[in-house]
Amino acid sequence: MTATYQDVERWYRAALLSESELEKKALENEPEAEMRERIELRSRCLLTNYLTASAQGRMVDGAEEELQQAAGASQIPIELFDVPEPQRETRADVTTGATATGTGVNLQSWSEADRPDQEGAGR
Repeated sequence: MTATYQDVERWYRAALLSESELEKKALENEPEAEMRERIELRSRCLLTNYLTASAQGRMVDGAEEELQQAAGASQIPIELFDVPEPQRETRADVTTGATATGTGVNLQSWSEADRPDQEGAGR
């Protein structure tokens, strides 16, 4: 019983250590408050608004102006192009009882006697 208890205690301590390491890594990867605000601001900006303002010879306004000021840029901020990769959709690999034809119809060949277009059909 003592050996089992020691094994459980070792396992518990190892789990605590690995959990604290995972928390540290998560905190390291979490952006700071200012960076989160910049990311949120960047998600509201459109390149089209910068190009339209430039073509019309005027300054941008709204979220685009805020991002421009935060980045210290006089034109289009380069960070506007730094967008995260879209997350890939994960799908479950599930098998069903449906036929492999995809039509929902059993396409086994009919015997000659079973065909309705034959003269001897229906006997």
